[in-house]
Amino acid sequence: MKQPLRKYVKRTNTLMYRFTIWYVLSLLFVTIMIGLIIIVTVSYLLFNNTRHEIKVIQDKLLLASKEKNVDWQEAIDSLLYPNYGNYYVKVSNANGKGLYYSHGWKRTFESNHTEAVQKNWLKQILWNKDRGLFLASSTPWTQKNGEMGTIHVAAQLNNITDFLTVLIKILLFAAAFGIFMGSLLIYFLTKRNIRPLIEITNSVSLMRDSSDLKKRVPVPKEPTELTELSTVFNTLLDKLEDQFEREKSFVANASHELKTPITALRGHLNLLKRWGKHNPKVLKQSLQAMDIEGEHMQRLVHQLLKLAQSTNPIGITRQQVRVESVIADSIKQLKPILNNKKIIMNVNSSVEVIGDPNQLRQVTNILLENALKYTNEGDTIEIYLSESRDKDCAVFSVSDTGIGIPTGEKSRIFERFYRIDKARSRKTGGTGLGLAIAKEIVDNHNGYIEVDSTIGIGSKFSVFLPLPGGTTEKNSE
Repeated sequence: MKQPLRKYVKRTNTLMYRFTIWYVLSLLFVTIMIGLIIIVTVSYLLFNNTRHEIKVIQDKLLLASKEKNVDWQEAIDSLLYPNYGNYYVKVSNANGKGLYYSHGWKRTFESNHTEAVQKNWLKQILWNKDRGLFLASSTPWTQKNGEMGTIHVAAQLNNITDFLTVLIKILLFAAAFGIFMGSLLIYFLTKRNIRPLIEITNSVSLMRDSSDLKKRVPVPKEPTELTELSTVFNTLLDKLEDQFEREKSFVANASHELKTPITALRGHLNLLKRWGKHNPKVLKQSLQAMDIEGEHMQRLVHQLLKLAQSTNPIGITRQQVRVESVIADSIKQLKPILNNKKIIMNVNSSVEVIGDPNQLRQVTNILLENALKYTNEGDTIEIYLSESRDKDCAVFSVSDTGIGIPTGEKSRIFERFYRIDKARSRKTGGTGLGLAIAKEIVDNHNGYIEVDSTIGIGSKFSVFLPLPGGTTEKNSE
């Protein structure tokens, strides 16, 4: 019992069921309203026409009453037959006593079977158990000789009631047939209109149980809302797939990078186990190598943590930052490793941006440290800071006189773990994560980073950050 009930409840909660029921109820309401309007309109016209006919009969009898020695019975009979066979007339005196009658008046209206309908808006309606409804009306008459009385006219409504009964039956049949056919049409139209949504739902259900991240939901041509929904959903899936692939590549690269120092450490440990006790030279070399590898591993883990933090924009503390002070802090921090390398500064001290001062300092550290690694002793590093009013942004750049970057490598230097010269990077302690971290931080600050480099001359890294209240747009070049 519970299972069928659950299926029914589940079915009633579907858009298909709700749309169909709503449309059917709307169609039923409209049909009833149209039927009522037709019945009321036709009834009003028929009753008005009957009232008009009664008025015509009364007017003709009043005209006859103006004649001398009027023969009321002859006037009544000649007027009613054969044109007004369903009409009945009674002429009474001033005391209400009946003087002249048309055929059937006494049998119809002066019996216990006839009574007035006691409704204010139906006072002219009389009901006879045997002969049905009548519409009655009275008007006073006066003759030249001073006699007066009342003319009573009643019209039988059986023809009208019979016609209205047939009309109601026809309308009921037409409404039932129309609702049945309309319900079927509405059901199929609703099913056709909702089919794209059902296909999207089924596709999502299949994707839930699949490990294939390349599956996408179908994009219907119409309606526009579902087209936009499926397009946005597929865009989200593309981003999720890209993020997953990046994380997958990140884990693989991190594992590979950690594997190298760990392998080296284990190799030197084995060497120490075999020769360390008896060979001081081997002991010293192994300890030095293990220290270098341990330091490299420490740096790698530290940068992995920094990268994880930089990809989370929620943790950014935004405040107004003077960029010059950030640069000064970075130079002070890196001063021990300058090694006779000159730094030339061309800095606008008034430049301010909105951002996290710690993360912005990390960007300047990365770019300066990167420049120091590839600049020979005695050469110069140039730091530039200014405002670009046409772009509504602050421009910070670091230029070195290093080996330069091949043109084909420029598009990949911001990838995680990517290094142009792996042997040199290993020698200088590079992990291939610095520029990736810098780019993540700059992106989270609604800016962008560019590189301009020439082999044998050097490289220039430029960071563009929006000024307070502004935005940045990357060049499409």
